[in-house]
Amino acid sequence: MRLCVPLREGLFCGIVKYVNQKISFSVDFNHSVLDFSMNTLLIHALKSEAGILRQHFSQAKKIILQSGIELIGLNPHYDLLRIGVGPDQTQTALKQISKPGSYDRIIHFGVSGSLDEHIPIDSLVSCHRFYAEGQPFISMKAFPDSPLPNLRDIGFYSSLDAITDETSRALAATSGAGAVDMESYWVAKFCQANHLPLLALRCISDRAGDSTPEDFRLNYKYAAQKLQEYLLDNFLKPVKV
Repeated sequence: MRLCVPLREGLFCGIVKYVNQKISFSVDFNHSVLDFSMNTLLIHALKSEAGILRQHFSQAKKIILQSGIELIGLNPHYDLLRIGVGPDQTQTALKQISKPGSYDRIIHFGVSGSLDEHIPIDSLVSCHRFYAEGQPFISMKAFPDSPLPNLRDIGFYSSLDAITDETSRALAATSGAGAVDMESYWVAKFCQANHLPLLALRCISDRAGDSTPEDFRLNYKYAAQKLQEYLLDNFLKPVKV
């Protein structure tokens, strides 16, 4: 049975199936539209990177899309899109936004590994310069009205895989970037193609290199919390809807 699910001004169409007496909904992207009245799209990779934000918007509406993509309408001004980890999942998720012009700006946030010894763990950083191996450099204009107190502006390098050794760290650092993730470049490319302002924010969770796994284990939770609190304090004003 085909079912169309409205979420704000968007419409998702898919197939409803009964599996073990439970209903499953599979989205058919050929007949689905991401088209919302909200003017800011917040993008993140991991679910736990946005847990605090979801708690602040009690009336949020959620739909789980195929390939693990999660879209939440937080309130009439903000949408939250979870894209998953890495370039492939990022590009797959962003292709589902059929009307990017319905947004006025993009905020991409998450944790990153530091490539610069002068950018310690727990640092909050912003970026408008983006690098990726084999890809042209991207420079994005910063928001003209963005309050960015106490943030250092650096370059971001998006790797194909997590950097967990010193050789990969050294290669990534030759780009001139100060931090590394796996998604920022592709979000910037999407914004550039659609003439959308981008604010890219990161909290450093690890020193990219040999110590990445242990650093991430010890510091990820606090880094994700610190960044979300910064977003709430400076950009997101939760309202009752």
